[in-house]
Amino acid sequence: MTARTAILIASLAVNLFLVGFFVSGMVARQPVGGFGIGALREAAAVLPEAVQADLRAAFEAEQDEIRLRMEGVVEARLAVRDAFLDDPYDPERVAQALSRVRQETNAVQQILQDTMAEAAAELTPRQRRQFLRALGRHLRGEGRGQGAGGGAQR
Repeated sequence: MTARTAILIASLAVNLFLVGFFVSGMVARQPVGGFGIGALREAAAVLPEAVQADLRAAFEAEQDEIRLRMEGVVEARLAVRDAFLDDPYDPERVAQALSRVRQETNAVQQILQDTMAEAAAELTPRQRRQFLRALGRHLRGEGRGQGAGGGAQR
């Protein structure tokens, strides 16, 4: 590999990393109230309004903790960026920074998943199926822009 090729690959990698970083920063600034997370909001739209209100309330109760954890994710990603740009490159510092990103991300996911699991206990089996189908459609990119019932049902 020539030096020019190596520079182009490194430049592409840094650009992709920075795009991901800035996109994640925009996501972190989304309000958590009203779910604040598109997939959950869209999936909940298939449920009756009273159930949606209960789900919103459950997530709003965790809003401060979620926001705090998302700030931790952003700070951890900044540390990764700094570690990647170190000269000389320190693989151990990069590994530690990436480990912190995983820890912070897992903390956010645990709050969201625990809150969803607690809220699901109040749903009927039919409502849980509807919610999961809608969430699956959203995550696969089906039905976007087609309203809450868009996409094929299984």
